Parts: sequence; structure tokens; C-alpha cells
Amino acid sequence: IFMDLTPCELAAAITRKALDAIESLSIKPLKHDLVDILSRAKRTSEEIRELANSIENIVNEIQDTSDLENAIEKITKELKELPCPVCRIFGNKELASHVRIMNAYPKDEAKPELQFRTRVALDRFRKASRSGALFDYEFVPPGYKWNFEMRIYNLNILEPNEDQASKLLKHVLDYVSNLGLEIGGMKSVGHGLIKFEELKAKVYHIKDFKVELMKEVNLFERH
Repeated sequence: IFMDLTPCELAAAITRKALDAIESLSIKPLKHDLVDILSRAKRTSEEIRELANSIENIVNEIQDTSDLENAIEKITKELKELPCPVCRIFGNKELASHVRIMNAYPKDEAKPELQFRTRVALDRFRKASRSGALFDYEFVPPGYKWNFEMRIYNLNILEPNEDQASKLLKHVLDYVSNLGLEIGGMKSVGHGLIKFEELKAKVYHIKDFKVELMKEVNLFERH
């Protein structure tokens, strides 16, 4: 079964195989793997088919290991800015996500008080209440504070410079800090708005198989 590939997924799959080929100085596995990737790509849009054909021509020109690095450089130019910043942050079918959102727990030890509300479901066609569609739902009332932890891998939100993915993720965090983000159910009736009250970043580096804390920065604090 062939799955459709987006341009970002095509770029991620080809880049991974190309890097493996350079490390192992191996041509045959690269060509074999790319046959499968490119055949999947050609089953999608015209834009991706053209991109796949260009990359296939580059790969077919490889004669020996001395051509590998030159071929990879040409492929990189074809892929240009792919994967896009969104895929580089959150991943896709071919690329792992660079962020992990951990479970959020109440900041105070006491459990949040759950409240219940009764509503009537609406008929979207009649634009009126639906007969016999009374229902209850539970929610956490406003004012509770929760701990939030996001783990970010290989993206520098403190000094994004020209990296578009790092810039975008920094803007997302700024947006949630200032304007908030609605999560969960019943957003259309005003539930689920969250904002950061305080946001700190800890930067870790892995060196000699050890995780070292490099610095801790206060990104945002609501006064």
C-alpha cells in the first residue's frame, strides 16, 4: 500500500536516506530505497511528481562513491526550504516531532473542583434547539493554575537567528503568553482558554554522553 507523500515528507525521507548513504559510502542501498520513496511520490500531485523526477535524474547520474556528495548537494538545492517550518517543529509521517508536550498537572496539591452545567444541543439545520437533546457536561472553573512542560529538541528559541522553525515556535509561545490558546471541548461557548503566567526555559546540551544544564532563562512573567 503506497501512502501519498507531501513535499515535506518527501524531503524528510530523501534527506534521511541520503545522509545514510554518505555515512556508509553506499550507492546501491540509496538507489534501492529511493525507488520506493520516489514511486510513492509520483502517485501524488503534479508538483511532487516534478520534484521526484528531478531527484530521480540526479540519483541516476551517480556512478561511484565519489559522486555521492555532489549528488546530495544537488538534491538539497532541489528540496530548497523543505521541510517547512511547521513540519520541522511538529513532524509528519516521515519526520519526528521536535517538541513534546508533557501532561499538565494542577499547580496546587488540591484537586481542581469539577463543576457541571446543563445545556441543550442545537440543530444546525433548523438553527434551533434539538428536541430531547438535553445533556450535562463537566468542566474546571476559571482561575486554576497548571504546570506546563514542553520539551524542545534541536530548535533554539532563545537565539532563533535565521532559522524559520525556531522563529515560528518562539512566536507561538509569545502568542499563548499574551493572547492565550483555547484547548479541549466546548471552546465555542468560552471554555478552555489558557495563558502562560510564567515561562522559563532551561537549555541542556549532551556532551560525553552526559546531559548538562547550560543556562536557565525567564522568557515571560505576567505582572
